[in-house]
Amino acid sequence: MIPTVERRIEIDSGEPVRELAGRLVRTGPAVILDGPAWSGGTLLGLAPRIVEQSHGSDEALRRLSSLVATRRREGGSGSTGVVAVVGYELFAPRGPDGVPAWTVFAIDRSLADDGSGPAVVARGAAAAETLDAVRRELDASRLRGGPDPAPARATAAPRTSLPREAYLRAAARLLEHIACGDVYQANLCQRLTVPYEGDELALHERIGRNRTAPHAAFVRGTGFSLVSASPETFLRISADRTVETFPIKGTRPRSDDPDLDRAAADELLRSAKDRAELLMIVDLERNDLARVSEPGSVVVPEGCALRSYATVHHLVATVRGRLRAEVDAAEIVRATFPGGSITGAPKRRAMELLRGIEPVRRGLFTGSLFWFGDDGRTDSSILIRSVVLDGRSASIGAGGGIVADSEPEAEWRESNHKARALCRALSFEPEEAS
Repeated sequence: MIPTVERRIEIDSGEPVRELAGRLVRTGPAVILDGPAWSGGTLLGLAPRIVEQSHGSDEALRRLSSLVATRRREGGSGSTGVVAVVGYELFAPRGPDGVPAWTVFAIDRSLADDGSGPAVVARGAAAAETLDAVRRELDASRLRGGPDPAPARATAAPRTSLPREAYLRAAARLLEHIACGDVYQANLCQRLTVPYEGDELALHERIGRNRTAPHAAFVRGTGFSLVSASPETFLRISADRTVETFPIKGTRPRSDDPDLDRAAADELLRSAKDRAELLMIVDLERNDLARVSEPGSVVVPEGCALRSYATVHHLVATVRGRLRAEVDAAEIVRATFPGGSITGAPKRRAMELLRGIEPVRRGLFTGSLFWFGDDGRTDSSILIRSVVLDGRSASIGAGGGIVADSEPEAEWRESNHKARALCRALSFEPEEAS
C-alpha cells in the first residue's frame, strides 16, 4: 500500500481553491474539477502527468482500466486519481480532427477542498514537499503582480457547421427516419467555431465567476484546452459499486422575471414531448446499465425531476444499479459510452444516422470527462456546455433530441439557447454564426 498523506495548507488571504487555481496553473498540463457535483468537491491537480494522449482505441481503454485498478489496489485518497478526457468518436469508425479524442492524466498531488478548507493531498510521503512548493509558487505570484490575463474572446465572425437552413433540413431528414421506424430519437448537434485571442484559463474563470455548473472543469493537455460548464452527470460510481446515471432532456431558457421563470419551469414539467424524450433515454440507460449490473438491480428512483441551472431549466432522471463484482472500468465504458442523452435511441442506429447527417465530427463535445479516484469512487460528466480551444479557434457544440413531434425551427432555437451563455462569454451570439 502507498500511504496518502494529507496536510492542510494555510492561505493568509483565505482564498478558496478556485481562486488559487489562476495563480498555480497558468502553464503546462492542468486539471481543475470545480463543480459541486464532483464527488470529491473542488480539486486542483498539482503538476498532473499526461500518461497518454492519442485518438483512442480499445487497447488504450484497457491500459486505462489497468492503471486505475493498480492505483486502487495500492490505496489512496479521493483527492488523487486518474482523469480521462474522452471524445465522442472514441469507438466510431473515424476519429476527430485536431484535438485528441483520448487524454489521460495521473493526479498524484492535488490542492482540494471538500468543504472543510483547502488541503494539499499527495500519494506517498510527498505532501510536505508539495505544501512547500505551493507556498513558494503563491509567494512568487504575489511578487509578480500585474494585471490578470484577459479572457479568450472572439476576433472574427463565428461559423457554424449547420446554419439555420441546413439545421432545418437535417432535422427534417431525421424526422423522415423516425417516421420510417429507423430510430425513435436522434440528438442533432451543430458546432460553432470562432477565432480567438486571450487566455483560456481566464475564460474558465469568467464563466464560473457568477455561476458554478455542477460539473464545471478546466483541462489543459498538449495542444488543447477544455472549458466545461456541464450540468450533466454521466456515471457516478461509489466505493460500494453502486452506479448511477442522470440523463437530461427538455430545455427552457431562464428569465430574470421570477413569474416568467416559474412559468417556463411549469411549462417544461407539463410538456408531454419533453417527458417522452426523457422516458426514451431512461429506457436506453436502463438497458446500458443492465449490461454491467447485477441481475434485477437496475431501478429508476426518479423518473422526471426539474433541475434549474444558471441559464436554463432541464428535466433530469436518475437510473441506478449495482455493478457486478468482476466488471472493470473498461467494461463499464464499453457498455455505456457515449451517454444516451446525446445520441438518441436506439443508440447505435442513431449514431450511424447522425454520422451521415452532421457535417463535422464532434470531437470532445458530447464525450465525457472521467475522474477515477484512488479511493474507489468514479465520477464523470457529459461534455455539453463546453468550449474546446486549440490556440487558434474555439468551438462550442449544441443540439437537442429530435422526436416524432419535433418542430425543426424550435429545435434550432433550442440549440442556440443552450450555446448562448458560452458564446456570450466569448463575445458573440450564436445567431451571428453563418
